Amino acid sequence: MINYKHSIKKEFDIIVVGAGLAGCSTAYYLTKGGMKVALLELREVCSGASGRMGGQVLELEPATSEAAAGGKYTLSDEVIRKKSRVALGGKALLSSLSEELGLDVEYVKNGSVVIAYSKEEADEIKKGVEHQNEVYKTDIVFLSPSRVRKLYPVFGNNIYGARYSKTDGNANPFRIAYGFAYGAQKIGLEIFTYTPVKSLIFKNDKVTGVKTNKGAFYARFGVVIALSSWTKNILPEYPILPWKHLGFVTEQLPILPVPATDIYYGIADGKIVDSHSQKKGSMPFRVYSGSQKDGNIVIGGDPVRLLKMEDHLTEDVHLEDFIRYGAVFNKFWVKAKSASLIRAWAGALPFTPDGMPLVGSTKYKNLYMNSGNVNGCVFCPITGKLIAEYILNNGKTSIPIDFLNPERFEGDKFEWPEKYDYNTLVDYLSKK
Repeated sequence: MINYKHSIKKEFDIIVVGAGLAGCSTAYYLTKGGMKVALLELREVCSGASGRMGGQVLELEPATSEAAAGGKYTLSDEVIRKKSRVALGGKALLSSLSEELGLDVEYVKNGSVVIAYSKEEADEIKKGVEHQNEVYKTDIVFLSPSRVRKLYPVFGNNIYGARYSKTDGNANPFRIAYGFAYGAQKIGLEIFTYTPVKSLIFKNDKVTGVKTNKGAFYARFGVVIALSSWTKNILPEYPILPWKHLGFVTEQLPILPVPATDIYYGIADGKIVDSHSQKKGSMPFRVYSGSQKDGNIVIGGDPVRLLKMEDHLTEDVHLEDFIRYGAVFNKFWVKAKSASLIRAWAGALPFTPDGMPLVGSTKYKNLYMNSGNVNGCVFCPITGKLIAEYILNNGKTSIPIDFLNPERFEGDKFEWPEKYDYNTLVDYLSKK
């Protein structure tokens, strides 16, 4: 059981702001490295973006690889290589995390697929697989339709193949976050929940602490911002947008082989159709899916409505969202379509211009970031370890993180759409 602090000890070596996956992992590895650490959280541990994700474990996630496609933020081959090293390091860390933390994080390596529903989509996915393996060799391959059906019969017969990674899968973000928090607390971490940070404290151009509703907290060696979509409340100059995501879970089913899944679909004449049948020239919608260890299937994606930025931080789900995702589930998970969606949730995931997190030191002395991780189950544990190494070892890390430099957008100006969803942001960035 985690014990939360109520008395205020004001002086620490490091303050970590945000107790999601990124913040808890950062706090764990800093505490393990000998630092006296305070972890501050607006609500409860894992109550923000980390508690709203679907638990996918993806080496190469579509959302980040597409985010800047065609625009100035398109990832170079060098960056793809470096990003792949971090992702592989993240999966390796996750594989041993249950043993290290003494808590099952429910990492099940049941693979991942991006399914094609037309020859054109299959050709595009094949091209992406070939390019990824030219740049950095991984276990990602393209599967034939018959192979997909054999591995995952739940999707039915109307498919043209899929991108596949055998060692991807699903994990439980709550158990990862609480495992880090509890593990760090046992060796000295102090956790302060319901302690929103109002502003940073500066002294001689150096960050020395934070102001909260419970008074000032001071840090000898620095402050780490791990606030995901809420980063803008403290550091509005860094382009991390809130991106509302919905999640739906089915009733418990017999354990089925259900991988971490991405499918693209369209809407024609008010009906859910596969990407091949959507209106020509329109952008497809994305639905993600994963499975829980006990047999429930999770699906999710964007809300039906376009929202203003502040509304992306709301956590409501509307009837129209249930109706759409129920129809999507019935359309594509054909062997399980009789299952009911029994619960839904919503929360803000982060969106950055190049789809990658901001990890490293900032332009402000003694201020660090580990924020903007959309691929949380893979990236947050490893970036927490790497930012801890960076702080403890004077900028040295076991895997390079220079490409995640928080200042890489310095000087760039963004006039974000007034209302947006994922497709709207991708369209905007593709024109920059």
